[in-house]
Order: sequence, then structure tokens, then C-alpha cells
Amino acid sequence: MSGRWPSLSFVALVLAWAAAIAFLAWGATDPELEQVWRLHQELRSGRRVSLSPPEAALLERTLGAHPGLAEDWLDGARLGLLSAEEGGWLRAPGAVLLRARGAAPQPALRLDVQLAAEHLPLEVELRCGEALGRLRCERAGSHELALPAGEAALCQLEMAGPGGRPLPSPPAVRLLLSEAP
Repeated sequence: MSGRWPSLSFVALVLAWAAAIAFLAWGATDPELEQVWRLHQELRSGRRVSLSPPEAALLERTLGAHPGLAEDWLDGARLGLLSAEEGGWLRAPGAVLLRARGAAPQPALRLDVQLAAEHLPLEVELRCGEALGRLRCERAGSHELALPAGEAALCQLEMAGPGGRPLPSPPAVRLLLSEAP
């Protein structure tokens, strides 16, 4: 070993290869807006029922950076479902809701439960950030749950039958959203 340093052309070649690999790795990642668009499409189509904590954080961060996105998704409403539904009837035993900036302080979430007796009582859990709301529906009919006060927030609704048993899909539950307190 003679103790010579590598030549300048060798160092330039190694740096060029490193830059090329870094550029390709960066190009292979999905931009955040594309990830959010994909999540939104999966929610709307019913392929996804809920969001993991990192996905919810990504969605909230993106909605904070792009406030017009929430308005577009909600068609000008202040509160709406991002999940698959038909006329408010859920297609899965869970849902993701979005409350846009300027929504009423405590909008009401009304559940029209039309489950058979063997699927009652219905256990409903609503998570909006750190806030948690629970509702137990002992009978079929109309029930109301207030969303926690706050600014723009994603809320995740999860439902289960007696003893935490899964519900049939679709669950025969309709969500009616109101901005009235």
C-alpha cells in the first residue's frame, strides 16, 4: 500500500453514482399528495374502511397545508363522509369523516340503526384526534352522537355488535350529518 489518495476523477465518478442512486430513490417515492389521493380513492370505493395512525397524520397534515382540498372533497359542505356510502347508508362497519374549517362547534352525528336484534346492542366508537366518543345503541332507530369541538379534523367511526363481534357488511346503519349543535 503506497498511501496514495484516490484520483479526483475516481471521486467524481463515485459522487456521480451516489447522486444518481439518490435521485432514483427519491423518484421512486410517492409524493404526499399522491398518497393522499390514493387514500381518498380507497376510502370512497370501500377498499379501505379506516386509516392507520400514520395515514391519518399524513391526511391531516396535507389537509392543513391545502385547505381547499377539504372543500373540494366535501362539495362545499362543512362536514362529510370520506368513506363508501350510498345515500348515507354505510357500506362497511366503519367510516372516516371530515370536518372542514368553519364547521359548527359541535356538529351532530345521527345514526339511523336498522340492525336485526341479534346484532344489538351496537357499540359505536368515534375518534377525532385525541378525543373519543362512545355510544351504545340498545335498539334499532335513531341515535345521536356529538362530534368533539375543534377545527378541521378527521374522525374515525368504528362499530361492533354485542361483545365486539363484527357486523354484517353492509351494516344497515345510516349516517346523517348535521351542523346544528
